[in-house]
Amino acid sequence: MRKALSLFLVLFATWALACGPSSKAVPGATGGHTGGIKYGAASPDSTPVYIGGATRGSIAITDATGLVKTLPPGTALNVLQTNGAGADPTWVAPAAGGSVSPGTAGQVYVTNAGPVTAWATPAGDWTGGVGGNVVGRVNGATVPAAGALVTGNGLYASGVSALSYSPLNLAGGSGWVTGALPAANQASQALAGDATGTTAASVVSKVNGASVPAGGGLTAGNVLQVTGGAALGYAPVNLAGGSNFVTGSLPAGNQASQAMSGDVGGTTAASTITSLAVSRLAAGTTGQILGPTPSWTSTPLVSGLLSVDSIGGYTAQAFRFSTLSTSIAGGVNVTLTTAEAANRNIKLTGAISADIFAVIPAGTTLVDGAEYVFTNNTTSTTPTTTAWMVNVKYASSGTGLWLPPGVPIKVVWNAATSDFIYGDGSFAGG
Repeated sequence: MRKALSLFLVLFATWALACGPSSKAVPGATGGHTGGIKYGAASPDSTPVYIGGATRGSIAITDATGLVKTLPPGTALNVLQTNGAGADPTWVAPAAGGSVSPGTAGQVYVTNAGPVTAWATPAGDWTGGVGGNVVGRVNGATVPAAGALVTGNGLYASGVSALSYSPLNLAGGSGWVTGALPAANQASQALAGDATGTTAASVVSKVNGASVPAGGGLTAGNVLQVTGGAALGYAPVNLAGGSNFVTGSLPAGNQASQAMSGDVGGTTAASTITSLAVSRLAAGTTGQILGPTPSWTSTPLVSGLLSVDSIGGYTAQAFRFSTLSTSIAGGVNVTLTTAEAANRNIKLTGAISADIFAVIPAGTTLVDGAEYVFTNNTTSTTPTTTAWMVNVKYASSGTGLWLPPGVPIKVVWNAATSDFIYGDGSFAGG
């Protein structure tokens, strides 16, 4: 563009010089520069040429004859309006509503959604104007002014329409913090108390305040046990240490069979009596028998059961250890005969209508420890809340013993009280 304009000016100056001062004049051209073109006697290479006049704001236009002339400057704020190919352009005022007058400092030029625009002062969240605007709010929530901010503070809601700067309150509740901080974003923390070290390398050095020895020198089989008022240590279990170390009994299922020796052989699971400790009892005389004391005696436990044989020993008479079954039916006490009382295993039968006493007859010789096995096989003829019971006693001596129904019961003569006492209750006889 600049090269084309320069070429046009050179050509135009050449034409003007060819015309000379006395040739065809160019309207408005003088030796000065008040008109459309300035030229003089000097060489065109060194003389300035003004197109459109020397007044600032003038515009060079072509008139109807094709000559260049000057369009003077228009009024301030006017716009240059073209009037088509057959007329010169003119300066005109802007269309109604389209003029722009200067605003005040800090105003901005805004449109109102139409052809009318205007200068306006910023307001709302953004205040202070273009040259010194301030964002005093964020979507209606006020923000404190800068100047006294503290490094590290964050902008947090402090009211329904207010923000403020403060540290993050981790204990402030769900309005401040939600969720859990991932482990990767946490630094290891030092531990104190029973657990020491750090959260990344913890060591349990105490158990509820009681110190525990460190690992590294432990002995297999040792157990952690109390060694002081606030200390624990590893050691074997002291089975002989008393009740502080061991209480209760180990169940048989947790015990291994033990080998036995002495009078009993085998194991605790399968024992065999191999001898008797006779050294504890002096030898008896010929014909004596071992009594319940234990002691040697020449007197039968129950009179009439044994008699002296040809070699001074004892032999059973009429197999008196056999079982006797006898009826005591009715509602009155029954005294056994001497022959009946000579049996060791006696079963009482029959229907009874009251509590009955089965009496060993007077004159039956009993020694201390003499044994009977009684079985109460009676039934009750008159139903009661509990069945009628049977009592066994000796003649008129003592109170006797009550026999539960259907169960073999061992009774033993107690010479000190002249009465029967319960034995171990076991009997293998039929």
